[in-house]
Amino acid sequence: MFRDPCVVREPGGWRMLVGAGYVDGRAGVVSFTSPDLVDWSYTGCFLDRSVASTDPVWAGSGWECPQLLSVEGRDVLVLSAWHDGVTRHVVAAIGTRVRDRFVVGHWTRIGYGPGPTPRPPSRTPTGSRAWCSGSGTSPTRLRVGRGH
Repeated sequence: MFRDPCVVREPGGWRMLVGAGYVDGRAGVVSFTSPDLVDWSYTGCFLDRSVASTDPVWAGSGWECPQLLSVEGRDVLVLSAWHDGVTRHVVAAIGTRVRDRFVVGHWTRIGYGPGPTPRPPSRTPTGSRAWCSGSGTSPTRLRVGRGH
């Protein structure tokens, strides 16, 4: 599986993240960088996780629709958890970008509605990030608490 690119601005250029699923059962996000949105260089696996990992949340064997954003000064990677051909729910990895990798401090499940594919986030009137995760669901506001 290799799909659903997300492009974000970074100092000195751009980063494209693409959802992935590996034959060994790992879900992943692969990374590419570009100075100009034309020429891209593969920088490797941004984040991966085994389908067998369940603590504190199960995140599937493939990831769709990766979105990298900053919430309350923390890096957050929002992903659709995919397994056996079905998108199951939306998870968020809260952590830190270290060069071309994402180091997770905490996982959380944030989507519970039908058709759980995160839409691009928007800002609420108070400045928080919010998004809908699938058709017919209410907007979800993500807060990053202490210790996460």
